[in-house]
Amino acid sequence: MDEPKDAAHRETARCLRWVAAGCPDQDSGNAQKVSARSLQSRGLVEVSRRTGSWHATLTEDGQYYLDHGHHRPQPSRREARQPKRERPADIEQPPMAKEPAGDQEGPPSALLEISATDLLERLRSEGGRLTVVDPSPDERAAWRRAIDTVRREGLVPEGQHLRHQGRDCGHLVIEIRDGPHPQMAAVRSRPERLPLPETVKSWHPLADADFEGISDDQQPRARRLLHTLATAAEKDGLTAARGEGQAIVFQLEDQNIGLRFYEELDVRDVVPDEADGKRYAWQRVRPVRQEVPSGRLCMQFDHDWQFSGRRRNFADRKRWRLEDRLADVLAEVRFRLGEQVSRQQTAEREKQDRERAWQQAMEKARADFHESRRVAALERQLADLDRSTRIRAYCDKLEVAENAAATAEWIAWARSYADRLDPRRRADLMPPDVEPRPEDLKPFLGRWSPYGPAAR
Repeated sequence: MDEPKDAAHRETARCLRWVAAGCPDQDSGNAQKVSARSLQSRGLVEVSRRTGSWHATLTEDGQYYLDHGHHRPQPSRREARQPKRERPADIEQPPMAKEPAGDQEGPPSALLEISATDLLERLRSEGGRLTVVDPSPDERAAWRRAIDTVRREGLVPEGQHLRHQGRDCGHLVIEIRDGPHPQMAAVRSRPERLPLPETVKSWHPLADADFEGISDDQQPRARRLLHTLATAAEKDGLTAARGEGQAIVFQLEDQNIGLRFYEELDVRDVVPDEADGKRYAWQRVRPVRQEVPSGRLCMQFDHDWQFSGRRRNFADRKRWRLEDRLADVLAEVRFRLGEQVSRQQTAEREKQDRERAWQQAMEKARADFHESRRVAALERQLADLDRSTRIRAYCDKLEVAENAAATAEWIAWARSYADRLDPRRRADLMPPDVEPRPEDLKPFLGRWSPYGPAAR
C-alpha cells in the first residue's frame, strides 16, 4: 500500500497496521487504543473486552483500507434505493455496456462523456430531432452536459436554437429549431448607462437648488443625478419640473407622472450630544433610537394600479448605485408616459366612436318614431273606413225594413256619422311630424339612452 500523504490518513493507516500486528505493547499504547475506538465508529475495527482483556481486530472494510489506502467504494443513493430484480432467463436481455477492465473493487469508473460535436453531428444526421429512448441516469446526465456545452460555447448555428424535453425522466428528445428561442423574446435589453457630467456649467432648473428630504452630504450627488435625468428627459421630448415636497413631475403632452426622490433612513441608537446639557464623568448616557440618513438615494414612482407588477423603486444597493440605474428610471418614465398617452388616445377614439354610434342611434330612433306614428294613423284610418262601410250597409238594411219611417231620423244620423268616419272625405290624412320627447325615443334606442352616450 502506498503511504497516504494526508496526516489523518497516515494516522489511520498506522493504527490499522498496529491492529493487524496483534496490538503489541498495549500497556504503552493508550493513544493507539483511543484511535482504534474512533476507527470502530467508522466500521474499520472491532474492539472487544469479552475475555476480560482489551483486544481489537480488523473488519473487511478495515483490511480493504489497509490494502488500498482508501475506503471501499459505496453504491450511489439511487442504486441503494433500487434493489436488483431477477429477470426471467427466457426474456431476451438488452446489450449491456462493457464495464471497464480492472479490479471491480477499485475506485469508481470515469463518467460517461458525450462531446458537443457528437451531439451536433447526431442532430444533423437525424434531421434536427434526436430521441434517446429511456436513457439511464448516467446517460441522461451525459446528454445534458453536452447540451449545456453547446449552449454555453455558442455552438448553435446562427438563426437557430436548441431545445430538449425529458430532463429527469422518460425519453430524452433534443431538437434544433429555426428562429430565436421563445424565452429570449421576453428578455428586455438593458438601456445604456447615462453618463454623469464631471462639471456642470448651467444647472437644470430641477437641480438648481437643494432637494428636500436629502442630507447635506448627499446634496451634490442628488443635484448631479437630477440634472442628468432631467436633461436626458428633455432630449426625449419630455418636460421635468419639481412638484410638492419630494416629488418630480414628468410631462408628455397633457399626461404627467410623479416620481419621489428621497434618501432612505436607518433606525440606529444615537448617543445625545453633550451640548444638550452638562453631564458628569460618572453619569451614564442612554442611547436613543432615531431615524438617521443612510446615504442611500432612492427614486420611487407613484402607485398606479394601471402599472401593477412593474418596478417602482430604483435605489442604491450593495451591487449597484442609483447612477447605474438612472437609464432604467428614464426608460420607465418614457414607458409610463407613453402608455398613458396611448390610453388617452384610445379612450378619445372610443369616446368619439361611442358618440358617433349614439348619434346614429338617435337619428334612427327619430325616423322610427315618425314611422310608427304614420303606421298608427294608417291603421286608424283603415279601421275608420271599415266601420263607416259597415254603418252604411246597416243603414241600407234599415231603410228596407217595415218600420223604416220610424227610424228615419236614426238612419240619417248614422249616415252622417259614417261620413265623418270615412277617411276618404278628409284632406289631412298624413299626420304632421312633431319633435319627439326623450321618453318617446326610449322604445327605439335599445341599449342607448336618449340623454347622451354616457348615460344609462
